[in-house]
Parts: sequence; structure tokens; C-alpha cells
Amino acid sequence: MLRKLVAVAVAVLLLAGSRPVDAAEKLRVGITPLPPLVIVDSAEPKGFFIDVWRAVARELDMPFEFVVCNTVDEKLRRIEQKELDAGVGAIMMTSDRERQADFTCAFFHTGFDILVRREGSLHILWNGLTGLFTGTRLALFAVFLIIIFIAGNLMWLIERDKEMFHKKYFRGVFEGIYWAIVTVSTVGYGDKTPIGCAGRLLAMLVILCVLPIFLLITAELTSAFTVERMRTHIHGPEDLAGRDVAVLADSPGERAAHELHARLHPMAHIEQAYAALLAHAVDAVVADTHVLRHYAHNVGKGHVVVVGKIFRERDFGIAVPLGSPLRKRINEAILRLSESGELEQIERRWLGND
Repeated sequence: MLRKLVAVAVAVLLLAGSRPVDAAEKLRVGITPLPPLVIVDSAEPKGFFIDVWRAVARELDMPFEFVVCNTVDEKLRRIEQKELDAGVGAIMMTSDRERQADFTCAFFHTGFDILVRREGSLHILWNGLTGLFTGTRLALFAVFLIIIFIAGNLMWLIERDKEMFHKKYFRGVFEGIYWAIVTVSTVGYGDKTPIGCAGRLLAMLVILCVLPIFLLITAELTSAFTVERMRTHIHGPEDLAGRDVAVLADSPGERAAHELHARLHPMAHIEQAYAALLAHAVDAVVADTHVLRHYAHNVGKGHVVVVGKIFRERDFGIAVPLGSPLRKRINEAILRLSESGELEQIERRWLGND
């Protein structure tokens, strides 16, 4: 008798844990904010995945309520613990996640993209110049100017009594500085040249001592512009190695950027990644292609641009607890919506034709 009571108790507990779906009970559906797929900044959630679920729920003829989860990991954990009946949003179907939840058939195909700042030639020029006049480069440039100034004064003192340089100080020194710059830059117009032996000796010293400094500054300037152009020009995934890249923390995008050897800057929310990019704290943002394209075509229009082709393509479905009877019914609903063309209409409405 005791064994029978224990068996009945165990069976009741198992049945309670499985939470069979009751048509009269509201389904608890987990969502995670990620515009334009899921938007929760208003009284009623909206977005591409939200409209897909509403269409599925209509096909199932079952009431539901949305439960906002801060992260995808939180949503999957609550599905695994059967606190949620389903989860919609950017839940990529992976082998690891199959251990936590069952997935319906895929209804959305996407991948990762790269978002960078829209920067023109003037911005690159300005950054290159500001990069030149810092630290040891600034000290080197200051030494060059001081030597040029001294050389101009000496040339005027030596040659002021001759016809080539003006006798008055300010005009004569200006001509001397002009001569020094023309000489060390190897332009050599020839309109100002020393006549006396002392002046010519000074000219040789200026060429031997100052020309190497001028060439070094030229090389540093070229390097600064080259580095700036390389830093701001990202054309695809292969250019992310060694770059500062913002990603969503604990997301497939973070793992993809890590595999590309980028310097990762994990963010809790995608808006933080956008802000870091615009503030020049990172070089790029890696996230779902439709998320980045929506931002680039709306809020970030004119400031950012999506570059390269979609990479690491993958599929999304709806997650349900392991063994849930909802999986089969949702699959049937998704297939009906796909056959009728409604899924395509929802996608076009939210995501356009990209």
C-alpha cells in the first residue's frame, strides 16, 4: 500500500512539473528587447518577432502574456525551469541551447553584420593631424620649428648687408625662415640664396642637420594618416582582427567576433554599443544584421553605415520547454503562416527588403 502511495505521489509531482498546456490558461511568453525584432519601449510590445508570435497565437487560439527578460540567457533559463511556456526573440538555434529547450522549425534566417561610423576624408585628415601633434611627435615638430627660426635669423644676420635679404629685421628674418623651409624641403626655388661664404656654410649645415628631421616628420605624418585610414576603414569580417568591437555580452555575436580576433567590448544592451561607436570608444559593432540595418536606416542615419556582407548565417525559431506539447502545434501554425504568405508580409513590414 505504501509503495502505491509513493508511486502516485511521484506521478503527481511529474505531472505538475510538466505544466500541461490548458487552453483556458494564459501562455507566458518570454521576450528580450532588441529593436526592431522586439521593442518594449511602449505600453504594448511590438516588433517583427512580436507580430510573428501574435499571428502564431491567433492560429493556436490561445491567450498569452509577454514576460520581459533582460537577456537571452535569462529567458532560456526560465524556459528550462518551466517558468515560461515559450520564448521569442533573437534566440539562435545551437547545439548547446538544444540541451536547455526545444526549438520549433526555423522561420527567420539572418546572420551577423558590421556597423561602423560614417567618416569622410576631412575627418581622417583631422584625426591624422591631431595624431601627429601629440607626445614625442609634437616635441620633434617643435624642435624643427625652433631650428628653422634660428637658421632664418642667422641667415639674415650673415646676409643682411647683401642684396638677397632685406635689411630690416622682420622682413629680412621672414625671408630667412622662408629660405630655410624651402631649402630643407628640397624644393629649392632659387629666389633666395646666400652669396657670401659664411652664408653658404650655414646653408650646408642646415641641409645636413635639419633635412633628416624634416624627412622624419614627413614619415611620421604619412604614418599617422595611414594608421588613421586603416583604423577607420573596415570592409568586412577579415578587417576586425585587432580592432575594438562592441558586442552584446554572452551572445553568439560576441563569440563570432572573438573567433575573428577582435578586441571585445561586451555591452548589456545594443544601445550602449551604438553610443560607444559614436563616441569613438570602439571601431565597430557586431550584431544581428537586421538589428544593425534598422538602426543605420533610422536613428543612426547619416552617422553610421553597415559594411561588408552577412557572415555566420543562422536560423531563429521559437523556444519551448523540453518535451512541451506546444512545439508541434506551433510548428503547424508557422507552416500555415508561411504557406499563406503572412510571415513574409510581417518581415517586409518590419525589416524592408534588405
